Amino acid sequence: MSNDEVIRKLAYEMWESDGRPDGQSHKHWESASILAAGQTHKEDSDNKENPLDAYELQEPEEPPQPDQT
Repeated sequence: MSNDEVIRKLAYEMWESDGRPDGQSHKHWESASILAAGQTHKEDSDNKENPLDAYELQEPEEPPQPDQT
């Protein structure tokens, strides 16, 4: 699907979810363009090796709890 098709689909879905208002096409197209650009960037980065994958991420340690006895 081309970028314009993705934007058109997203803009249409936004327009519908906003109650199909008149005169808002520019607002929906801008929002959809930004969203599509973010998705494209995410897809591009998903296809590249993530430098953080080389490191095992560890859960932060919980602080010691006071003795309840």
